Amino acid sequence: MATLTILNGTGKGQTCELPLDEPIIIGRDPNCGLRIPDPYVSRHHCHFLWNGIAVIIADLQSTGGVVINGQETPHATIDKTTVVQIGSTKIQLTIDPPPKEGIAVTTLAPPTTPQRSGRFNFKDLIGLQIQNFEVGPILAAGNNGVVFKARDTKQLEIAALKIFPPEMSVNEEDKQRFVRAMKTMIPVKHPNIVGIINAGIAEGLCWIAMEYVDGEDLAQVIGKLGVNNMLDWKTCWKTAVDVGRGLHAAHQQNIVHRNLTPQNLLRREHDKSVLIGDLALAKALEGNLAFNVTSPGTVLGDLPYLAPERTKSDAEVDIRGDLYSLGATLYHMLTGKPPIQGDTTAELINAIRNVVPQMPNELQMSVNVYFQDLVMKLLNKNPLSRHQTPLELLEELKRIGNYANLNY
Repeated sequence: MATLTILNGTGKGQTCELPLDEPIIIGRDPNCGLRIPDPYVSRHHCHFLWNGIAVIIADLQSTGGVVINGQETPHATIDKTTVVQIGSTKIQLTIDPPPKEGIAVTTLAPPTTPQRSGRFNFKDLIGLQIQNFEVGPILAAGNNGVVFKARDTKQLEIAALKIFPPEMSVNEEDKQRFVRAMKTMIPVKHPNIVGIINAGIAEGLCWIAMEYVDGEDLAQVIGKLGVNNMLDWKTCWKTAVDVGRGLHAAHQQNIVHRNLTPQNLLRREHDKSVLIGDLALAKALEGNLAFNVTSPGTVLGDLPYLAPERTKSDAEVDIRGDLYSLGATLYHMLTGKPPIQGDTTAELINAIRNVVPQMPNELQMSVNVYFQDLVMKLLNKNPLSRHQTPLELLEELKRIGNYANLNY
């Protein structure tokens, strides 16, 4: 069981039990699953999803963000009692997970996805089969879809199955763009890229079956490890090497990520390798219904990690924007906060274009000066002053590693 209890304000003492496998929206709007009458809370502030083991929290692009243990985060997975703050309201999340039985998988005769009537509910997919993938429990949920743990009946392996909202597949042009982009990704195989196993459209739902990565995204890692949510620079260096290698493989195929953030960089548990997720997804989701990513010429991705040139209407999309986003992620890992901050979209965009971030070693004195210079070069406002390719970045990382006796 997962329960929310409001600890302060006019709603103090109010409780709400989270339904299993069904997101509940929290905000100021009267129609929210849990309404919080706090002027600093957005109308639709965030959602909570209880999957029987943990609670997945996702910010719905609110004004004030979601703060967990003093750290603002757009996405987190909580598996124990903790306090979450939205606006000026503190909410205690209490989790008492019962033993969770394995989900019985039912293979349906074609069509293998449920006939939908009325409001679509992702949890209705659990236990069904999409192509050769048996749909298991929900792993994560966001604005642009839900990720399920699934079983590949052909390879007899675990996979991650991402299914997009039905609204995405209304437009035929959008569907075909999605299919084309995913087909370009299936042949791309690299140890630092989450592999695409297959993709398609079933009963109007766009889906991607991906390599299953047993671990956490870097947003979760940042929130859990290190003093004051800062990570040792050598750990950050290794992350830079892993992501740089993945970007180099993508660059060789003329693929640009477009939305590189801590949330789509996954760190595998057993060897701590970092893999790039959602590669080419931004391209696949261009069009009228792009959810977290948008058509060319508009702002794309999570703003604190967005390259300055990408905030302009005539934005040029190339690998240097991905390298900036990597620099912003490394900065966040080193300092515990993104390089750019602001209370409104306008403030953020102005800061991205004009404000030079504080030097990392002013916040963590142990940061290697050469690695700091590399991160700040990645964050240069002018694309011409950054590393021009992932290979150029990797060469500099290798020099720093040799100097510091790190295993490249």
